[in-house]
Amino acid sequence: MVIDTTVQEKNITFPTDTKLRVKVMGVTVAMRRVKTRVNALPRDVTRKLPESVRAAARREDLARYNKAINQERLDTNKVYSLHEPGVCRISKGKEYKKYEFGAKAAVVMTKTRCIIVGAKSFTRNEYDGNTLKDVLAQVADI
Repeated sequence: MVIDTTVQEKNITFPTDTKLRVKVMGVTVAMRRVKTRVNALPRDVTRKLPESVRAAARREDLARYNKAINQERLDTNKVYSLHEPGVCRISKGKEYKKYEFGAKAAVVMTKTRCIIVGAKSFTRNEYDGNTLKDVLAQVADI
């Protein structure tokens, strides 16, 4: 068997903090003074919405918005996309494309016929050697 890991790219553009702040403003409706207004809007929405409307799903969204608003350039565990919360920045080490944004994926295939016998997607940017245990366990179940 041959095991390889790759990046399962997500359909997002190169994320910038300002771009995420503008998206948050679009969701909470406003378009002026990006940093100042976008900080106030989620707090205002949270304060004015009745508890019955603030369901668990909306709480997660508001928490993600606040994290995107308040993150700094060099922070770890950043929010790279509002609609794809599981997106990680994965270093490629190539001159033409330094990073990819998506999820780490591992694929297991037969050596001679290249038939895929297992595949697994990871939520974090795992080291390639650490993905072997999970993928081999999946193949052993077959």
